[in-house]
Amino acid sequence: MKLKINKRKLLRRIAITFISILVFLTLLILSLRLPAVQNFIKDKLVVYLEKKIKTKVSLERVYIGFPNSLIMENLYLKGQDVDTLLAVKKLDVGLNMLKLINSTADITSVDLEGARANVVRKPDGKFNFDYIINAFATSDKEESPSKPFIISLDKINLKDIGVTFNDQQSRNDIQLYFKSFDTRVKTFDLNKNTYAVNDINLDGLKLKLKQDLLEEVSEKVEKKVDSLNDKKPMNIGLRGIKLTNFDIDYGDDNTKTFAKVLFKELSTKVNKLDLENNAYNISNVVLSGADINANLYLPAQNANPKDKKEPEVSKVSDQDKAMKLILGKLVLNDVKAVYNNTAIAPTKQGMDFNHMNFSKMNVEVRNFKMENNTFAGTVNSAEIKEGRGLDILKFNTDFVYQEKQAYLKDLYLQTPKTLIRDEVILNYESIDQLTANPGAVKISANIKNSRIGFADILNIVPTLRNTVPFSKYPNAILNVNANVQGMVNDLLIKDLKVSGLDQLRVNASGRIKNAMKPENLYYDLRIAELSTEAKTIYNLVPKNTIPSNISLPSHFSIKGSAKGTTKVVKTDLNLYSTLGNAAIVADVDMSRKNRELYDVNANLQAVQVGKIIKNKDIGPITAQISAKGESFDFKNANANLKGHVASAVYKGYRYQNMDLTGKINRGVYNIVLNSKDPNANLNLIASGVYNEKNPTVKINGEVIKLDVNKLGFYEKPMIIAGKIDGDFSSLNPDALNGYLNLKDFAFSDTKEVYPVQEVNLKASSTQDSTKIIFNSQIADVSLIGKYKLTQIFGALTQTINQYYEFQKPQKGRKLIRDSFSHSLQRSKMMT
Repeated sequence: MKLKINKRKLLRRIAITFISILVFLTLLILSLRLPAVQNFIKDKLVVYLEKKIKTKVSLERVYIGFPNSLIMENLYLKGQDVDTLLAVKKLDVGLNMLKLINSTADITSVDLEGARANVVRKPDGKFNFDYIINAFATSDKEESPSKPFIISLDKINLKDIGVTFNDQQSRNDIQLYFKSFDTRVKTFDLNKNTYAVNDINLDGLKLKLKQDLLEEVSEKVEKKVDSLNDKKPMNIGLRGIKLTNFDIDYGDDNTKTFAKVLFKELSTKVNKLDLENNAYNISNVVLSGADINANLYLPAQNANPKDKKEPEVSKVSDQDKAMKLILGKLVLNDVKAVYNNTAIAPTKQGMDFNHMNFSKMNVEVRNFKMENNTFAGTVNSAEIKEGRGLDILKFNTDFVYQEKQAYLKDLYLQTPKTLIRDEVILNYESIDQLTANPGAVKISANIKNSRIGFADILNIVPTLRNTVPFSKYPNAILNVNANVQGMVNDLLIKDLKVSGLDQLRVNASGRIKNAMKPENLYYDLRIAELSTEAKTIYNLVPKNTIPSNISLPSHFSIKGSAKGTTKVVKTDLNLYSTLGNAAIVADVDMSRKNRELYDVNANLQAVQVGKIIKNKDIGPITAQISAKGESFDFKNANANLKGHVASAVYKGYRYQNMDLTGKINRGVYNIVLNSKDPNANLNLIASGVYNEKNPTVKINGEVIKLDVNKLGFYEKPMIIAGKIDGDFSSLNPDALNGYLNLKDFAFSDTKEVYPVQEVNLKASSTQDSTKIIFNSQIADVSLIGKYKLTQIFGALTQTINQYYEFQKPQKGRKLIRDSFSHSLQRSKMMT
């Protein structure tokens, strides 16, 4: 029998069944939206959880907006050891529930408000929420491979969040709270380790961390970090971060490190983050309204530490790459910072880099670049004030430091006492050359209308306080204009102007070579002005450099040129001073000892030589002097000397019109003196051999007029005239050998003339005897015997004074008797 199927009825029943199922599912889904159904499910869930975890659970409301949302309100989980493990005022999750079937959590939004969590890790490493995980843990049976679970996020909005974490194992105590956090996630791919968000906004963060790290914890962390490095490199995309109203309190009792950080805003705009290549491109970073206080304990390193292990050298893999950073703009606005190294006591003077207090930092840096050992950028503006005296009112510059060049351009640095501008450029073959061979570094510096406050230098380097010139001028302001180019060892000084130390003025130009090698120093300077005061020189040169019997002019200035080395000098200088003026043209070569070469011409105008050498008998001298020859040693010298004394004051008398010429050759000398002075009119020629032990002299000439009274050598009127002829092979008064003849001699007291006609003195000395014969119209004296003339000179003078009193006898002078015989014959003119 054939079964007949009514296809029409069958299709109708199938359709009714399918529609019934759809209606049932629709009613079921719609029922989830009903408060009664939601409360029923919520109550069942709470009971189930309480039975499962055995702690109190409460949930005020659950709303399931199938299939796109899940809302929970007033969730509370009581902990086993704390009153509140987790409390949430509201959690709203936008979720595509249908995608969960395909192991995909498509979270379109997360809104969390009023959350509090108290997390504790016990000394054994267990957390206070482990009991919840354990309650839902499955058996350890091997599970079949499953499809990877994919998570995607979009909007995240958190408000009024507080978390505490008490880590009893590593003794860390963290308290975290923030008012709001929001961002939008563009990419969240755990498998590819790729993440991207638009902007991160975090406001009202309060973080308190008390930390005491243990060694084993650090090792675990290091191992964890190493394991993370084995994964795929992380890719992060970020558009910007804005952090506002932060309050961070950090304390580490183990390292004695404590910090307090407050700021109103820290924001950044990011162009690109490339963690794999360690490259970062940041549009801007802004920090404003910050107050930072950090105390660190960093003791000075022991020079000879005992039982100290050598630090392990970190192994950097070949894949590690140098950091690259491009920063469009960095702004610090109203930033205050305090730093103290509590291991070191504060210094008494100057900036203390272990204790710093910046009461103001306003800085703007643009176009900063750090790449391949290159640092470059522009300091657009900077105001910095530190408690120990640093006060930068204005600072801006373009700066570069790279492999072959470093510079500061458009430089402007101003403090209350210092102003430095305009540019300094260095060029070098490599960075190592800066220390290995600084002389080969090329420099171009143009410092315009600048001033340097010594107080600012001493503030940064207080150890210079006892160093000249800072010890004498701690508050001086040095005015500087400089334009130099070339290498450090071949420097062209186009312009150099310095002033500010008392009346010091320097205006010079020229070239200096081998400055880093003083033994090969060469200079060629043109001095437009070098003026200063005596007190400045005494303040600048080391004590006792200037002999105590030398006095400098109270003010002097030098103009001219000078070039040469430390041993070869060529000058053309003019000196103007309160003790007279002088022009000196000199060419001196001191490269060979005792064979020096010199050619000097000096023009002295009213030079107060006596005041310079502190001799009251000598007054101003006006003269022209020249010397040319070889060797400064009198025994080896071969030189010519020529001088004209227009005027010279000695013992109150002003000598005039005196000419002197001389020549010396290996100790043999010849001197010609021609004086036309009205009271010292004479012509003399002296020659001989200079020898320290036995000098000789031969003198010949005529004294036309010598007024010894006006010249200051005799108290009463006395004029001498006559001819002189003498020759002494020994000038030792105790071993005198030679003769002296005075011919046509006369003495006058201005009232009468006493002609002497002729005076002859002849002396001869041997080892056994001394013989002196003196013949004149006044008396004839013969001294023969073994004696020393220096010892009997007083007796001889008294004897002669009995007949003609040339000078008053000295009181209290003792006569030393010796073994000699004498005869004295008076002339008739004495009777």
